Amino acid sequence: MPIPSRKCQPIKTPIDSSAPFIQVQRAFARPRLNFSQDRCVIAMSASPHCINGPRKMSRTHAPEGSAVLQCRHRLTGCGFTMIELAIVLAIVGILAAIGLPSLQETLRLNRIRGNASALQSDVSYARNEAARRRANVSLCPLAALPTGTEPKFICGTDGQTWNDGWIIYFGAQDGSNQLLADQVLRVRNNLGSTMIFVDSSETIASSKMLTLDQLGGARQTGTFNVCTYGASGLGKPGISVSVILSGQVTTGTSSCS
Repeated sequence: MPIPSRKCQPIKTPIDSSAPFIQVQRAFARPRLNFSQDRCVIAMSASPHCINGPRKMSRTHAPEGSAVLQCRHRLTGCGFTMIELAIVLAIVGILAAIGLPSLQETLRLNRIRGNASALQSDVSYARNEAARRRANVSLCPLAALPTGTEPKFICGTDGQTWNDGWIIYFGAQDGSNQLLADQVLRVRNNLGSTMIFVDSSETIASSKMLTLDQLGGARQTGTFNVCTYGASGLGKPGISVSVILSGQVTTGTSSCS
């Protein structure tokens, strides 16, 4: 609503800490209001401006020849209606339904990429250790970690399945596929919902291990397929980690079928 303007003078009454407010008479001079959240500021030049009707106002510091009146301004009608809130919730639900599948696929790919990268890194580590020690260094599928009753590491007997992780060691296993703690160089486990398997036709599967010799070559060859565990990963692309006779490791795409 427009505010009528006319010149006015504030009532000149002493201001102290016990009575910080003054009354301002109605004026026709149009005030310049600057709203900032719940406060309004009225600036007055040589002829003061004031708002329509008496209000309680406090005087603040201003340059000489001018005055600034400050008033409390309570905002009303703030908030959301139920219809507005329902519209916002509906929009959020639609965006979540669109983005959730993409997010799940991104998380799945990140998980298998991380495990494939770990496998590639560990094969390279075993190759370097074999050259440094001038002895064979091997990887075998992890079957069990040491416990109080069984202080040895145990390699798995299924060379096709590496889902539980793997052990990097030097020397040879005993007759029960067991390793002493002093033989173990590194253990990789807790792969999450990742499935790693080797085709039965590969020599890694039949030997139940991958051995790197001191010259950097691989005694067994084959391809590790890194996929998402369970039916949810079938048909979805995975990552292949292949080891050739020279000991070099390459990665590609696996069909995970």
